[in-house]
Amino acid sequence: MNPVLVFAPEGYTTRQGKLMGRMAATEGLLRALIRHGRQDRLLAYLLHPSATPHFAPMAAALGSTLPAETIPPACIGDVARHGPLLMPGPDIGRLAGLRALAGADSAFSLVGVTYTLSSMGVMRAIAELATRPIHPWDAVICATRSGLEMVKATLDAEEARLAERLGATRFTRPALPVIPLGIDCASFRPTPELRAEWRARIGAAEQDIVLLCQGRVSWHAKAHPWPMLAAAGRAARRLPPGVKLHVLVCGWSSNDGQEKTLRAQAQALCPEVALHRAGGAEPERRPGTHAGADAFILLSDNIQETFGLAVTEAMAAGLPCIVSDWDGFRDLVRDGVDGFRIPTTQAAPGTAPDLAMLHASGQLDYDNFLAHAVQLAAVDVAATAEAITLLATDPARRRAMGEAARQRAEAVFDWSVIIPQYQALWAELAGLRSATRTRPEPLDPTHLFADWPSTPLLPDTPIARDPAAPTDLAAMLALPAAIHPAADAARAAALRAVMQALPEGTTTPAALHATLPGTPPLLLDRALLWLLKTGFLHRPGARPRD
Repeated sequence: MNPVLVFAPEGYTTRQGKLMGRMAATEGLLRALIRHGRQDRLLAYLLHPSATPHFAPMAAALGSTLPAETIPPACIGDVARHGPLLMPGPDIGRLAGLRALAGADSAFSLVGVTYTLSSMGVMRAIAELATRPIHPWDAVICATRSGLEMVKATLDAEEARLAERLGATRFTRPALPVIPLGIDCASFRPTPELRAEWRARIGAAEQDIVLLCQGRVSWHAKAHPWPMLAAAGRAARRLPPGVKLHVLVCGWSSNDGQEKTLRAQAQALCPEVALHRAGGAEPERRPGTHAGADAFILLSDNIQETFGLAVTEAMAAGLPCIVSDWDGFRDLVRDGVDGFRIPTTQAAPGTAPDLAMLHASGQLDYDNFLAHAVQLAAVDVAATAEAITLLATDPARRRAMGEAARQRAEAVFDWSVIIPQYQALWAELAGLRSATRTRPEPLDPTHLFADWPSTPLLPDTPIARDPAAPTDLAAMLALPAAIHPAADAARAAALRAVMQALPEGTTTPAALHATLPGTPPLLLDRALLWLLKTGFLHRPGARPRD
């Protein structure tokens, strides 16, 4: 069964513009269909007629020798002659409307794939599936279980809104299977020559430890560097004499401010660590950076992250992975087997309606929405330091975890395994077609993305002062990107009040609320989250979620 790809040139290439994970995934999908799809031709449904001359050359550049055919935008009904229409995104609603307009509701299936789920456009497109002509033979493939929970939460809310407002009682959802994104594992296999080259390039001796962090450098839209850098500093101080810790950050920066943030925080939080940069689209795609590393680290705390291709690539390269227990990372790394998942905390569900309103009204653009949301999530600094130390000081465990990661990547995430799952889904949807004829907006990120963290910050969550934390709160607040938005008088006062009110030993947010009745509850909880995020506080006994 030949899928027809919904095609726009910029959506299937990593060779132009800013490299994003979605583009790497869709380019990989096209390459995988060429290699593993057992097709007699490649087919594309064009979103705009101007894309006509681009599909065949793009496929040829990825190694295709198959005939390449295109279907114009106004001829969507022609898809029925081939197979399902595959959309690189979850927004299949508009295509469903065009299919219905063409009188082809039961003629072919629509299949979308989730990538980023946090943008206003994607969230609304998912909600609108409740009112679009969607059928049981359509599907939105969720790359992770957390992504599935977000899609279900969005549809639940929209269906409840329609039921209350219109008395609607019947809703048709697409199938929501969970199939991970794929990678070409073989392309990430390291060689001894590359290892020697890259370690020499960064000045790492063989006994040194190199941590690779791969992905674009963006504290507000990828991963805040503070937990990684603070933990690396702690771990570096525990290493044996003569062993130096290196952190190689590989990826492009969205602006100079991101670079300054990274370097300023590194200087303040881990001056003992050698920080190295490899930027741009091409260097970060080279397997040399993986070959030169001893372990991989990516502590995402961002709702824009959904899967984690960089993690599976590192696993394919045989690197043990230290990742946050966050969204799709939970489906990738088995804690204690392939590496470590570090506990995370997020504001309790339903406690950020202000962000939802600011974003929906246009007062906060997408970047600032993400920046505000990232302040509501914390990665355990102490647990990260412990994980780095364990891997740095136990070579046998490092090798065993790296080998387990490599085997898991090849067994679960290689395109040769993923494409047959897609094909089985398409066949199942075709069977449904042959047998059958034919919501308040949930934009609060702490509600929609409640499944991302290990746990929310609840009134009875145990918290305690971290004795290894910095002592100068004002100096830490003054670091670039330390807090967003910049701490005004009320926020700074709340942070000081919490630090002064903390008892010896363990306490809870509820106890602090009782101790500080004059501090607004929302402000107090966000002060606690910032202190958790930056390692001033920690959660005793915190563990990754099962």
